[in-house]
Amino acid sequence: MTKMIAVRDEVYDVLSSLKLKGESFSNLLLRLAGRKKDGIMQYAGAWSDWPESKGIFKRIAAERKKAKMRDAKW
Repeated sequence: MTKMIAVRDEVYDVLSSLKLKGESFSNLLLRLAGRKKDGIMQYAGAWSDWPESKGIFKRIAAERKKAKMRDAKW
């Protein structure tokens, strides 16, 4: 069920600045209240804005490919 709450503009601005990318206000409030259960999905996309992430993911993919090739030889 959805409920509406009224907040002053300054409160809305502060809450908006605390929201994570793609996070709803409901999830923000749960996170701030310490009630949101930790789960792996809260970290999904956490590296997407990090410039070095592309290189790291390429290296991981290359290492996985090498490992698959080694396993195939056995």
